[in-house]
Amino acid sequence: MKRSKATSTTAAPDWKVTRVALYVDHDLLYANEHQQVRVRAYIEAKNNGNPVPLTPTEIASVSLIDYNSPRNAIPFSTQARATAWKGWSAQRVYNKYAYHPAAARNGHSPSTPSAGGDYVELYLSADAEALAGPLMLGFTITGDNGWRYRTDGYVFEPGSDEGAFNTLYDTGPDKAVRAEPPIVYATSEFVLDRQAGYRHGDAPDVTIFDDIVTVSIVNGGRVVELRSMQCKRAGMIHWIDELPDTHNPCYTGYAEPGSTAITWDDKVPVGSLPRPTLSVAIPGKGTIMLCGRNDIRRADHGGAPQEPVKVTLRDTYGSEQHCHIGFVAGERDTLKVS
Repeated sequence: MKRSKATSTTAAPDWKVTRVALYVDHDLLYANEHQQVRVRAYIEAKNNGNPVPLTPTEIASVSLIDYNSPRNAIPFSTQARATAWKGWSAQRVYNKYAYHPAAARNGHSPSTPSAGGDYVELYLSADAEALAGPLMLGFTITGDNGWRYRTDGYVFEPGSDEGAFNTLYDTGPDKAVRAEPPIVYATSEFVLDRQAGYRHGDAPDVTIFDDIVTVSIVNGGRVVELRSMQCKRAGMIHWIDELPDTHNPCYTGYAEPGSTAITWDDKVPVGSLPRPTLSVAIPGKGTIMLCGRNDIRRADHGGAPQEPVKVTLRDTYGSEQHCHIGFVAGERDTLKVS
């Protein structure tokens, strides 16, 4: 729509918006469908000349638009892939993934409105399509009286698609967000840290034990918090050699970050002792439960799963990561990442 000089609408509503602003608090994210940027629409309204707060329905009407294609609202969805505009989707709720470490943090605090108006917080996530270029943002709000204000400067009477331009409502084309590809961590950045737990016996080749091995990502000397971890299969068993009478294997299960629930593979034999439990949750790291036993004869369990487990993790920024965890050949109880 071509902009013209300010014009007045044919009727003056009792309720009207008198001021708008748009704050982009975080201008960069990873295009992983989970990480978000936060933006805040600021709106002042008056009724019969008196300042009034927005009603719940007016707040719910606020939606983001593509400033350069303002008839297109950014669709609301829980994930970008469900429905999106140029790879972008909007949310009303923060999903708790950390913001991009390089994202700018601008604007006023939402707890201290600068002139008594209302802030409406909105969020954006992105998929790979958003890598094509930045998105210039605006927003719309519709009053309970049906008047609609769009921050590329246009005001619409109830039921009308033809708006009048007013610079008062133009927040400008500089409110941009952009996406970049998610980080993919190298195998060397996956770190296993073993912590000794229950032990019985002094000889390493027959010691019974239940140890914790934490799984983390260390990038540039900084530990990257993990939000989830799944292993497929859930566990594995390992004998140090292929002799049929070898009876001192180790087996594994796993727990997600922040959880004490251990997931086991029922096809992994456990011997006469019960599986261990995890008494304390470990936040920000995955857990491999490493169990050593001395009564599980190899020849009796030829079909037990022994291959490395495929590990899928989601980091603090919402990006999915992958690796494999398996045993080191020729050693009884040493795990490695590949």
